[in-house]
Formats: sequence, structure tokens, C-alpha cells
Amino acid sequence: MFPRLGKLITLLTITMFIISMLTGCQTSSSAEVSTETTTADTMVIIDPGYSDRDLAGTWDAEAATRISLNGSTINASGSGATASNGTLTITTAGVYVLSGTLNSGQIIVDAAESDKVQIVLNGVSITCPDSAPIYVKQADKVFLTLADVTKNTVTDGPAYILADGEDEPNAAIFSKSDLTINGTGALTVSANYNNGIASKDDLVIIGGTIKVTAVNDGLRGRDSVAIHDGALVINAAQGDGIQSNNDQDTDKGWISIDGGTLDITAGNDGIQAETVLQITDGTVAAKTGGGSANASTDNKGNERSGWGRWDKQTTPAATEDSAASSDSTDSAKGLRPEPLSM
Repeated sequence: MFPRLGKLITLLTITMFIISMLTGCQTSSSAEVSTETTTADTMVIIDPGYSDRDLAGTWDAEAATRISLNGSTINASGSGATASNGTLTITTAGVYVLSGTLNSGQIIVDAAESDKVQIVLNGVSITCPDSAPIYVKQADKVFLTLADVTKNTVTDGPAYILADGEDEPNAAIFSKSDLTINGTGALTVSANYNNGIASKDDLVIIGGTIKVTAVNDGLRGRDSVAIHDGALVINAAQGDGIQSNNDQDTDKGWISIDGGTLDITAGNDGIQAETVLQITDGTVAAKTGGGSANASTDNKGNERSGWGRWDKQTTPAATEDSAASSDSTDSAKGLRPEPLSM
């Protein structure tokens, strides 16, 4: 997608405003943002590759399978999905419109590798106490569409029951495939176990009003994260607000912010890209590392040693890929690009 670079490029446009970073709003000290600048003709612009279906956020209501969530039971009207013991399993490509409340259950996508699945959240509340409430095991791509003028909530518990030797799922909304969230409705994710919304491939946010509260990372796309628009509020208590951490392929591990408003509070970095962090539009506000109490200077203007590095901070045990990170220490910067390995 982009050539190998010796250094990262962080592209900041006039339309972006950063309220930083470690300092918060209670001190006059301003945090430093680590950036590299180049002239316009040498900048490398990533094309996030938003597809027409990503951007549309619509669906064929007549062809859709209707799913009714009724407390502890699930009723499916149509083909492609089966319900048993509070678990809905989607096995074929198609559109699935969900409504209602599921008190203790799970939505699983386990389709063919070539299947595209669209799940429309049409006013749902899904709670799973011991696993990911929405779990994509296999598909080519999943579209999670927030229906207009709806409020949707996804909540997990503080401990997951995992198969022997497994460390995933590890997010309230977890996908092993490409995941796109689109539509204009509202989504609230309460991740009490680990991460909020995570994809092991590409994570794309097209729009909607999205609030994520997570023990660890708020949004994670291992291969990439692209945000086109939307109003996002992210609270990542012990992790990064937004993270892409693929350090095995220099064409991956990037983040592109192309619009919307982002209000991020994070224990570690506000936005962390393994390779390239690109901001072409939008508004970003980030408070990291505990805010002004951990600023670069105290209220008398004296510099604090060790600012921006939290080497002794610990994060939840179930943080996959941490050992593969190019930096074994934690940091608390508003924007954190990392150098590429050549």
C-alpha cells in the first residue's frame, strides 16, 4: 500500500486540533508531539481504501434475516443463522438485522472465508458475561451497521472462559476478519475484560456515535485502523486509545484519521501506530497517562524526569501481541508513531 520508509510521517492538517497529551487542561505546560515533517511532494499518503459498501451503511431490508433477541432466547426469521442456548451463529453471507435485548448470550459469525456478512444493530443490548458478545470467528469481511436513530449497547464481563491454550477473543467486539462499523446510529461498548473493539485484520470506522470504555485498548486493528467520520469517545484505562500493532509487515500497522471527532482518554498512548500515523482531517483531543498529574513539568515549571515513559506500569494479562511489540515498555504520548524496521 505504501513504500518502505526510513522514518514515520505524521500528517497533521489545519482542520485538526490536538488537546494534549500528558498535561491535561489543568496545567499551562504543553506536551511534546513527536512528529516528522516533509514537503508536500515527498509526503506518502496512505489510501485507506474505503469501499462503496463501507461508505453506504445501507442494507436490503427485504432480503434480510430478522433476529429478535428476547432476554435469554433468540428467534431467527430467515436463513443463514441458527439460535441455540442464547447463542446466535451466522454461517452464510447475507444481511442480519438484530433487535431487542440479550441478557446472557453471544453473536457468533462463523462463515466461509469468502463470505461478506452484514449485521445491522437495530436497537440492541447484548451482554455476555464470559466471552465476547460479538465474536467473528471467520468471514471475508463483516459490516457492523448502526441503524439510524437507534441506541445499541455491547457489554462483556471481567473474566472470559477460553479454550485451553487460547488467549482470544479478547475484546467485547472481536473479529478475526476485516471489520467495518458504519451507519448513523449510536453504539456503546463496555469492555470489562480487556479491549473494546478489535480486529486481527483491518478495522474501519465510517460513522456513528461510538463510545468505548475498556480496561485495556479502546480500538485495535492489528493490520490497520481507518476512521472516516463519526463521533468517538474512547476511554482506555490501562492501554492505548487507538492502536495498530502489526510489526511483521511494513505495509501494515498503520492508522489513518480522515474525519470525525475523537475524544480520547488513555492510560498509555492516545493513538499508537506501528508504522505510519496519518491524520488528514478531523478533530482529535487526547489526554493520556493520567492527565496533568503526570505532565512533563510540575505546577512550578520544573521538568519531571521520565515524562512520557511508564516502564513500570502494568496492563491486563490478556494482552496478546505485547511480546511482539517493537517496544517492550509502555508510553503515554498523545500520538505515537514508531520507526519502521528496514
